[in-house]
Amino acid sequence: MKLKIIIADDHKLFAEGLVHIINEIEDTELIATAGNGRELLQLMNSHQPNLVLLDINMPVMNGLEALKELKKRHPQVRVIILSMHYEKYMVSQVMQDGAEGYLIKSSDKEEFKTAIKRVCDGGKYFSSDLTTHLLATQPQTDNRVNLLSRREIEIIALLADGLGSAQIGEKMSISPRTADTHRNNILQKLGLRNTAELISFAFKNKLLDT
Repeated sequence: MKLKIIIADDHKLFAEGLVHIINEIEDTELIATAGNGRELLQLMNSHQPNLVLLDINMPVMNGLEALKELKKRHPQVRVIILSMHYEKYMVSQVMQDGAEGYLIKSSDKEEFKTAIKRVCDGGKYFSSDLTTHLLATQPQTDNRVNLLSRREIEIIALLADGLGSAQIGEKMSISPRTADTHRNNILQKLGLRNTAELISFAFKNKLLDT
């Protein structure tokens, strides 16, 4: 079965480039394009995509507004945000709003392909340029890192890869309930509210670079 994709981006040349990339990926199909968030939401009424590639900066309704509404109406649809923004708060915001990926627009073709495949397979993906930038701009290690055990750091890495409690349990030979308990304990230990904040913390403190 082909994976169905919608592109929402008001830059026609960039969108055309994405079309070529999608056409090179086996078992994927571009089913529609939108120039703003409102058009995207209208298209969702008549199309059933597996994935939306969603630009942040668009007229009429921007990507941040569209993401929130899209996830309310169609929570099963996976979303990769497309942006030129490297700011940590932006990444954290779209993750909290339900995005499964975040790609810097300057990423190369192969990274776009990797991101699309991983997100469609149920994982998460964050641009390598973004990771490098966050690490470079946040050189100081938070003292809370010292509170984490090696096992807890392993769990954080698996969460960053997009794995759920059942998948983490399988990889670590523990029950899904135990995996979920570990996640909650980590959040409590670090004083964080959710997985989005946890992954942002991990990026800043190079926990995913070990």
